[in-house]
Amino acid sequence: MKIVYTEDKFWAEHSQFVARLEAKISRAFKKAKRILETLPDDVTIVLQANEYDTIPETGDGGWAKNSRLILLTIDPGLPFGEEKILQGISNTVLHELNHAARFETGIFHTEFIDMAIFEGIATVFEREYGLIKPLWGEYEPNEVKQWLDEITEAGEVNHYEYMFRHSDGRRWIGYKVGTYIVDTVLSEGSVNIKQLTTMELEKIKSLAGI
Repeated sequence: MKIVYTEDKFWAEHSQFVARLEAKISRAFKKAKRILETLPDDVTIVLQANEYDTIPETGDGGWAKNSRLILLTIDPGLPFGEEKILQGISNTVLHELNHAARFETGIFHTEFIDMAIFEGIATVFEREYGLIKPLWGEYEPNEVKQWLDEITEAGEVNHYEYMFRHSDGRRWIGYKVGTYIVDTVLSEGSVNIKQLTTMELEKIKSLAGI
């Protein structure tokens, strides 16, 4: 694993923060590598300072482009302070590394419900092995069941609205539905999150009864 930086004076002006950030990322990678057998060794993590690609509630964001390239973004304004970023970045890295490990299996996620499960697996992984509980993994069961029915009946939905911010004010619908599906499967006790990371979608759906 290697860490590279986009050209930005933010990194040069926050050298001590950068050193601690790198340490957090390295520890998260080592933890994920011990658990996820399909996670490649040669993952490149690109750090960028750009408020537009961050989650407003956390001040950071991540995107696994494929199994070997992950983009991490820090809000250069540090709206919640350095400590908050350092606390949350481990979770972000674990989430995206779970995606990378699943990408490496060659499993395709074409339907929206497939993408929701993809995000649910990564969310549960970061929840179990991270330092904090992700907001996009918190849900009320009866409510999220209705959202699952809503998605199933609709078939095709607006990806941005249902994954991130719906026009009616709901946040992270797809993430929460996916987390609910994964939790449902895990509650049966026959599989764990490591196994789900490399499991085919139809098997997961069958175990979840959907």
